[in-house]
Amino acid sequence: MAIRIEAELELLSTGSRLPVKGWTVGDIIDRYVTDIKPIKNWGPSKDSHFNTLKRHIGDKPASAFGVEMVLFYAREKLNDGVSSSTLAAGLSYLSSAVKYARNTLRLNISVEAIAEARSALSDNGLLDKPKTRERRPTEKELELLREYFTKSCWKIPMVDIFDFAISSGMRRGEICRIRWDDLDTKKKTIVIRDRKHPTKKLGNDQTVPLLGEAFDIVMRQPRLEDRIFPVTAQIISDTFVRGCKVTGIEGLHFHDMRHHALSILFEQGYQIQEVCIVSGHTSWDMLKRYTHIKPESLHR
Repeated sequence: MAIRIEAELELLSTGSRLPVKGWTVGDIIDRYVTDIKPIKNWGPSKDSHFNTLKRHIGDKPASAFGVEMVLFYAREKLNDGVSSSTLAAGLSYLSSAVKYARNTLRLNISVEAIAEARSALSDNGLLDKPKTRERRPTEKELELLREYFTKSCWKIPMVDIFDFAISSGMRRGEICRIRWDDLDTKKKTIVIRDRKHPTKKLGNDQTVPLLGEAFDIVMRQPRLEDRIFPVTAQIISDTFVRGCKVTGIEGLHFHDMRHHALSILFEQGYQIQEVCIVSGHTSWDMLKRYTHIKPESLHR
């Protein structure tokens, strides 16, 4: 064991990469999850993708990782009936794990294989660009959901969480993280810690205004703990899905409330740079896919 470690250290000191003999693809995924999840703190959806990857190719030797293995996984998933966007997400997460193995663990594994497999899938029409969602709730749907949450969700303040999402434009994970200590009652602003960013994984703290009803909703919450809304993102998601099912609403996601909120701001006359302060986006290109303005709102 000591001889092997000494040999590996000598390889690293010369800039060489370590052999992947003895590693499986599952081992690489597990190591990535163990090292990175405590930092990025991702949700159950990403874990589900990693578990799926491990079921299909987790037992395969990392030394055999290449285009054919990635295409094997892709074909199996497509045969299972998954959508192109779901497959693309899985490949993206696999790419993150493999890049970590090569760049951080210094393992001799190909990171180009996934890009080449993606190209092959796209050339054959099996991997399309994800379609931009344009779904916004109707007034009737909002009414039905508020009625359901009022009658059925007495354990959590789901009506307030629902209306806060529409007023603030925050993601469900952000709603669950905001804290009383970060609230400025004079300026009616709050700090969102470690907000999602394309490059910054930690430390992207942003101060945002609590517009519309958002501030009043916050102020009427009881101080039960450090967080303003002491619930989990999963509970919010499960409650919302159940509400849509009971009320017969189809094709609506909780994240669509963020689309709805940002579109409302544009309809109210806010400028791009002002909406970016609320949404946290760094450019119009990133923001515009969230913006679905109703034609009738253009009447002045």
